[in-house]
Amino acid sequence: ALGRYSTGLGGHHDVVRAQVEVNALDVELTNLDGERSTAVAMINALRDRPFDEPTGEPQLVPSPQTDENVGALIDRANAQRPELRGMRAMQAEATTMADLARRERYPDVMGSVWMNQNIGAPPSAGGMVGITIPVFGISRQGYRAAAFDQRAQGAAEDAGAMRAMIRFEVAAAVVRVQTIARRVELVETVVLPKARESLEVSLAGYGA
Repeated sequence: ALGRYSTGLGGHHDVVRAQVEVNALDVELTNLDGERSTAVAMINALRDRPFDEPTGEPQLVPSPQTDENVGALIDRANAQRPELRGMRAMQAEATTMADLARRERYPDVMGSVWMNQNIGAPPSAGGMVGITIPVFGISRQGYRAAAFDQRAQGAAEDAGAMRAMIRFEVAAAVVRVQTIARRVELVETVVLPKARESLEVSLAGYGA
C-alpha cells in the first residue's frame, strides 16, 4: 500500500486501512502468545515439570472418540481420584477408633499361672483369673466414640461432595470436548475454505 501510494496509484485510505489491519493482527498475536504461555504452564503443571519448560510444537491430531458414556467415565474418575481414597481411609480410621472406644467400656479378663519351688518342700503351682471393671471411664469412652462417629460422618459427607464435584467435572469436560470437536470440524470444513476463497477474491480484485 505504501508503494502504490508513493507512486500515486493508491490512496491514503489504503495505507491507513492496512495499518489498522496490521495493528489488529499484532493485538491478536499478543493474545495468542499469552494463551499459549498459559497452556504450556498448565501442561507442565500436570506433568510436574517447571512452568517454563518447552513442550515443543503441538501436532494437530484428531481427538479419539471414546465409546464410554458419561456414567462409565464418572466411575473411572471415582476409582482413580486420590482425594476420594484419602477420604475413605479417614472414614475407615475414624470408624475403627469409634469401635475401639466402645469396646474399652467392657470388662477385661486377665489370667496368670505360676509355679514355686522351695527347698525341702514339694513344688507348688497356682493360677489366677481377674476381671477389671471400668467404672469411671464409661462416659469418657462414650464421648470418644461419639466424636469418632462424627468424624467418620464428616469424612463420608466430604466424600459425597467430592463425588458430586467429580460428576460435574466429568460432564462439563465431555461437553467441552464435544463442543471443541464441533468447532474444529466447522473451521476445517467451512471457515477455512471460505477464508481461502475470500483471500483469493481479494487478491484478484486488488491486482485488478
